[in-house]
Amino acid sequence: MGLLKHYPVSFIFCIVIFLTHIHSAHAAYLYLDPTTGTINSSTARLEVKVRINTEGEKPTTTDAIISYDAAKLKVVQVKEPGQSEKFFPRFFLNSKPGKVFVGSAILPQGTPQSGDGLIATIVFEGVSDGAATASVVCEDGKTTDSNITLKKTSVLLILPTAAKPPAQP
Repeated sequence: MGLLKHYPVSFIFCIVIFLTHIHSAHAAYLYLDPTTGTINSSTARLEVKVRINTEGEKPTTTDAIISYDAAKLKVVQVKEPGQSEKFFPRFFLNSKPGKVFVGSAILPQGTPQSGDGLIATIVFEGVSDGAATASVVCEDGKTTDSNITLKKTSVLLILPTAAKPPAQP
């Protein structure tokens, strides 16, 4: 009977410990919008926005690598967002068949922001029939793919040296 008497208390304790160690995984992420689209002819175009959602974080830079099947799709244009749409003021672009690299960053001495915003718009055109996928290249722990940089700061505090107490005779 003693074991059953303490069981509810132990159970509640375990639940409380479990809940105190759970925190939501706030992590900024990149995504494509729309998530699906159709190009009906070789002259039709589809605009895909590369967006960032910071989940409350305040990143200073982002690199997005978008891969796609170059046998099925062709990038016609990569548009830099207009001033009123930009999430970051600086914009970087490098593109080759099958892969688009877009990067953006705050200005030196700039203030990071949080929220959801536009990084770039990629305009695709169909090359051949069939389904194709465009996706953000990202693998946990890898720094040579898509990344979001959070500003890590440290402060060096220099405190005044306390006067030494007089020597005791």
